[in-house]
Amino acid sequence: MLPGPNPEKKPEMAAPRRQPPAGPQGQRPPQPPQRRPPPLRPPPRPRRHHHGKASRARLGLVVMFVLFRLLDFMFLMGTPPELNRSLLSSTITGGLWTTALLIAIAMRKAWARLILLALLGLAAVFTIIVLPLAFDYPSLWMPLGAFLLVNAGSFAWLSYSRDVRRLISRDRE
Repeated sequence: MLPGPNPEKKPEMAAPRRQPPAGPQGQRPPQPPQRRPPPLRPPPRPRRHHHGKASRARLGLVVMFVLFRLLDFMFLMGTPPELNRSLLSSTITGGLWTTALLIAIAMRKAWARLILLALLGLAAVFTIIVLPLAFDYPSLWMPLGAFLLVNAGSFAWLSYSRDVRRLISRDRE
């Protein structure tokens, strides 16, 4: 036979673990303390900031559209016939512009929001100009008050809403 490894050789078994030698009185030598695992990290806190949703902004734009058209209807029905002719053209023009700008905001155009805010500011100036006329016609008080409230609310919502900011931001959902 040739010298070399024996193919019939059995694998060696591991020797049993040895106990450390006992100390002078049968005690084991001191061992270093075992390390504790690091404490578990708490789960991440949920974000508390409201980042806005584009779908809520679109719903708000639809509500704003309906409110504007209701205001137009209230103005045309509540004004006396001698003033109705002068308000009809401005109501139609305002209706077309607000509709076009609300659609542009829904299509994520940031410039449309700024133009609509400017128009709402001009509507406040219009309300102040027409206010002395309302003292001559008491039937104008209700439409004028509703007009002022809806325009102020729309202005505030378009200015401060995070939903609208999310809708017109360049970051897509």
